[in-house]
Amino acid sequence: MAKTLKKIHTIELIIILSIIIPPAAIALFSHQLSRMSFSFLAVSTITRDLGYLLLILFLQWRGNEPFSTIGLNFKKTGDEILAGGFLFFPVYFLSVFIQKALAEFGLLVPHITVPAIYENRTIYQQILAIMLIFVVAITEETIFRGYIYQRLQEILANKALAVFFSAILFASGHSYQGIAGVIITGFLGLSLSLIFLWRGSLITPIVIHILYDYIGFFIFPTR
Repeated sequence: MAKTLKKIHTIELIIILSIIIPPAAIALFSHQLSRMSFSFLAVSTITRDLGYLLLILFLQWRGNEPFSTIGLNFKKTGDEILAGGFLFFPVYFLSVFIQKALAEFGLLVPHITVPAIYENRTIYQQILAIMLIFVVAITEETIFRGYIYQRLQEILANKALAVFFSAILFASGHSYQGIAGVIITGFLGLSLSLIFLWRGSLITPIVIHILYDYIGFFIFPTR
């Protein structure tokens, strides 16, 4: 029974990776992000990510596995939100330090990540941006820190390797930002994975992810 369940989970993981990896590969060769309409990009991303999230939840439901096994535990929501708020600061400032260190070696993150909204901030676009930030954070944390980590840990029987490979997969989605972007995102993935293991809830990394993206969109936007 255990071997059969492991085989099913391996197949599920392959399916999820087949959804995630192609867009990451396409992004590697994309040089047109800054020319895209922000509204189009935001709506497309929200729709795609909600699809991913629903797929993960469906797989959990189909397997009769509690959502808490992938970190969707809401028993101490208030405490986890506060923890996320406090832990955001060391994670953020360490990422800034890494970015500056990489810049010293000539590795810069290309400023092509956030189009249009900073040229014309309409109320509609700002609301859409906030929705995007929340959906992306919830979906990515559920996929990478929740589902993929748990499946890798089960298949590999090694927490360290599961954390390492889930961070690499998370970073691969930012390949369009070059080596520096991949390194910084890999650091974030590693940090959020360790925080998730410590707290036992996805709420904490979700809060950190939301705050990190909010800073990138509204406080220090890249153009």
